[in-house]
Amino acid sequence: MLKVGIIGFGPAWESRYYPALRKLRDRIQVTAVYDVVQTRAEAVSLELEANRVDGLYALIARRDVEAVLLFDANWHAEIPLHFACEHLKPVFIAGSMGDNVSHIHALQKDASNQGISLMPELSRRYTPATLRFRELLATSLGRVRRLRLELTLPTAEAVHPLVPGQSNELDLLVGLVDWCRCVIGLQPQSISSRVVLPAPSQRGTITRIREVDLIFKRSATDGELGRAEIRLRIPGSKLTPTESDMTLQCQADCALGHATLTGSDQLLWRVGNTHHQESLNTERSEVELMLDHFTRRILGGLIPIPSLDDVCQSLAWVQAVSRPSGEETTAACLLPGKN
Repeated sequence: MLKVGIIGFGPAWESRYYPALRKLRDRIQVTAVYDVVQTRAEAVSLELEANRVDGLYALIARRDVEAVLLFDANWHAEIPLHFACEHLKPVFIAGSMGDNVSHIHALQKDASNQGISLMPELSRRYTPATLRFRELLATSLGRVRRLRLELTLPTAEAVHPLVPGQSNELDLLVGLVDWCRCVIGLQPQSISSRVVLPAPSQRGTITRIREVDLIFKRSATDGELGRAEIRLRIPGSKLTPTESDMTLQCQADCALGHATLTGSDQLLWRVGNTHHQESLNTERSEVELMLDHFTRRILGGLIPIPSLDDVCQSLAWVQAVSRPSGEETTAACLLPGKN
């Protein structure tokens, strides 16, 4: 049993994190909670039978808090992470890490030196559709040759509930690039990006489209082993995309077949003339699986979990091609700390 303290109960608490914690109550015990809104913290503390504390430092320093679930940093930014490293407490980090690569890398280095796990919520890695897709890559489909991803960026008025912290263009692209790296299993060797105008039929709802292409090789001198093409539609500030528009659609061409992933739990795949359709909505949610892996790792397991270095790598790639609208750019293979 892992004893945890929770910081922050934002918009995703009721629909996303609370249900997962209820399913993991035999593995995770919430002992303390903190939120900037005291009435909200009080209500959650009563519901979870946990102690409400009046500050970040007070929560992290408690002896009955072995790890921290940072569900909403609010205005505190990285302050909880620095406190956690000071007190040797591992942290699960929901939401955005911001855009300062050197700062995030320094946090990871500090945590590594202390032997602490800081696990970012790279939730697309853990969706039922992704896990099943990766099983098929190892068995029926063979390695990925080409990925084509498409979705519409949520607006502030219609933040997609599935992936908190990815409601702006930069964070969303970081999550998608990380997913492509995870699925293909290689580091990208080159990346390019351009901004194009939508087709005339789309101009009432979409203002521009960002296209990002990644080429994957084992080394800079090898031939291409995989490609990922991301097409991100950007709506105007007064436009509200539909739920289906904001749902990730992925087409995957593989060595032995083809697959289509829709959202977090729908998968179509074929090998030759044999077609399969799988609905995975009864599987464990990505949040439950992430928290389970985090718990098992902290309690002494060897199960791999992502780190802030994964965020740094994908963020560095996206920033390398973030230029003014309309300018086409390319970046060489230079990941943080690599030549």
